[in-house]
Amino acid sequence: MKRILIFLPLLLSAQQVDYNSQIKNKPTLTTINGGSLPSAGSITKIDGAGHLVGAVAGTDYATPGSVALPVLNAKTDCGLVMNGSTDDTSALNTCIGNLPAGGGIIQFPAGTAVIGGLTIQKDNVVLMGAGAANAYGNTTPVTKFLYTGSAGGFVVKWYKASTILKGGEFRKIGIDAGSSAANGLWLRNTDGFRGIDFSVFNHTGYGVIIDAATSIGGVCGDGSRAAFLDNFTLWSAAGGGLQVGSASYDVCSHKIGRGNITWSGFPGWHGIYVAFGDSNSFLDVDLGGLSHKTVSSISCTSNVCTITATGHGQTVTDGVYLIGASNAALYGTFAATVTGSNTMTIPVTIPNGSYTATGVAGASLQLGGATCVSGGTNCAWNNSFGKLLTTTGIHQFQSAMYTLYPNHVAQWNWNEVSGGAYQYARMGAVAGFGIDGSMFNQVSRTDLKIYPPSPIQYGIQFLGTPLVDFGVGVDFINADPVGASGYMPIRIHNGTMIAGVNAAKTANIEIIGVDSDNKIRLGGVFNPAGTTVKVNSQLQFGSLAYPTCNAANLGVINFFNNAGAADDVLRICIQQSGGSYAWKVIF
Repeated sequence: MKRILIFLPLLLSAQQVDYNSQIKNKPTLTTINGGSLPSAGSITKIDGAGHLVGAVAGTDYATPGSVALPVLNAKTDCGLVMNGSTDDTSALNTCIGNLPAGGGIIQFPAGTAVIGGLTIQKDNVVLMGAGAANAYGNTTPVTKFLYTGSAGGFVVKWYKASTILKGGEFRKIGIDAGSSAANGLWLRNTDGFRGIDFSVFNHTGYGVIIDAATSIGGVCGDGSRAAFLDNFTLWSAAGGGLQVGSASYDVCSHKIGRGNITWSGFPGWHGIYVAFGDSNSFLDVDLGGLSHKTVSSISCTSNVCTITATGHGQTVTDGVYLIGASNAALYGTFAATVTGSNTMTIPVTIPNGSYTATGVAGASLQLGGATCVSGGTNCAWNNSFGKLLTTTGIHQFQSAMYTLYPNHVAQWNWNEVSGGAYQYARMGAVAGFGIDGSMFNQVSRTDLKIYPPSPIQYGIQFLGTPLVDFGVGVDFINADPVGASGYMPIRIHNGTMIAGVNAAKTANIEIIGVDSDNKIRLGGVFNPAGTTVKVNSQLQFGSLAYPTCNAANLGVINFFNNAGAADDVLRICIQQSGGSYAWKVIF
């Protein structure tokens, strides 16, 4: 036993590690099993030979931006309370700020988040709820943003100064503006935004605004472009519906469809207001006005009518519609000029006098503003509208740009009457056909049936400048008789007529018509007094004084009514044997 203890210290001394020589001063490893070590902080892998090497981005792992957007829960991840009383704006703003530069998805459970004045400045931020609340109430759990701030603000805005904010989405969330916020959803200088299954209600301005703060440029327009809004509801008893563009900056290429817009209906507000926009499309949108201002009187002098409506609310020169007007010329949407808090004027060609109307309301659709006519700004052109249902008509300000790139309206359920110096919609109800001078290559290869609405105005009407260079309004190139039954390029039925306008453009005249006895008549009861019917300038019927009998009037038959003072006279212009011309009295 003593021998073993004697040898133990010797063993420990032999295994002593020299720290200085073996550890402290040992060189840093640069290889493992022959492979080069990657630099610090890089992503590494083991290759086929068992070496530890650097990984290649895009091959060995996903490159930045190619991975799915992060998904956060608004309550558990972002700290929102969503109890309808606690302000969640700051928490949501912080959560969005913590998202990566490429954006992310924030999911909101059913509940009410108090949100106001939130500005999103990051690309591809998606706010997704559990269902859109609306002004009519809901029976299922929904997500709602409630505004409780001061009057005139906004709820949510996508905007980053001096640049285009790309992407972004607002889905299955309802915005309650609390009858205080002017705007619910505001898209400013955005590109490719999507708003799907959402609602905005109780706003005091326009529920949704798509505009630009500065001229960013790009594919088209000055700012916002290519937004997609689908399956949405806007409801307000105090404001308008949707505003696209602003007076200073153009927006374009937005797709608006399957929407229901109910707005206040008062003058100064519209269901859709295209303030400065082009190449936007609107399809299957219901535009319903809630109310109107009562009209106490209408007085017209020199083609200007003064409308009195207490506290009408009209502040700008835009479109107003007269409800229940007592004269057909007042059925339309006119440009109104404010002359007082209770009065406004509209331009309309109508005899002087007093007229009545039930009320005055804003136009369902307003295209452009007054500065479009005067300075070429705040115009609307190349926009397309289809399958629109409205309570009032449309109003449009024209400019030279409109003439070159007109707006197109199809399947519009409203029929307007012209007035003043502006252009109004004249589409039929359901099945109408618009012929525009810019669409000169269009060909219809099937039957075209037009059903004008009631009150009937026009089937096909040609507007604009007069036809020049032997232009033809309707040209039947191959309208020759075909077969035994023949081919009828124009057919009129009992009680209908072909009509025109007198040279002075002061009265309508009837050219040819069919009376109740199915007899063809030349001229008719609609002709002004003293109208003469001429056939090839030779056969002349009328009560005018007979012209000079000469070579130009050879063969003219003239009837003159002496109105009982003497016998009526029927005469014909002939050439006598000596070559002179003279009237031959027949009766």
